[in-house]
Amino acid sequence: MVRFTLRTGVKFSDGSPMTADDVVFSIMRAMGKTSNYAVYTQGIDRVVKVNDNTVDFMMKGPNPVLLNQLTELRIMSKAWAEKNRSVEAKDIRTKDETFAHRNAMGTGQFMVKEWQPDQKLVMVRNPNYWGKNDSNVTEIVYTPIKAEATRVAALLSGEVDFVLDPSPNDPPACAPTRT
Repeated sequence: MVRFTLRTGVKFSDGSPMTADDVVFSIMRAMGKTSNYAVYTQGIDRVVKVNDNTVDFMMKGPNPVLLNQLTELRIMSKAWAEKNRSVEAKDIRTKDETFAHRNAMGTGQFMVKEWQPDQKLVMVRNPNYWGKNDSNVTEIVYTPIKAEATRVAALLSGEVDFVLDPSPNDPPACAPTRT
């Protein structure tokens, strides 16, 4: 068994508190047969609420990588999932989608404002963020550009501020010039 005491004062982006019920729900949801995240729950037998701020992970045996696994899991509001009929994880083997597949609510520093799959993701500061925010960033716009050449051209033209995974030949062209 591994016991976790949750940070107090953590809120979801809608202002509702994150509790042990949300953690138990999220881990059990991730363990479900339709979940893509079941691989990150390997070794966990079940999760039990001790009180509003404490959960026990009942393990099948020793698991030295449990903390690494948990970093890949997302805690979602149980009430939000129930309200939006997203209690079970989306089954990737089907074309069916739940509300949660294209919508999100979390406890992070930013929250989804707009999402157009394969076109644009806009995130804005979460007004209910529980932690300290030392950044002046108020909005993040993620624009996926599949073609390497187009991605680099967008960077060089100033259309985007940075790119992920430039091709090995492009970094010299992307380097800032000194004047």
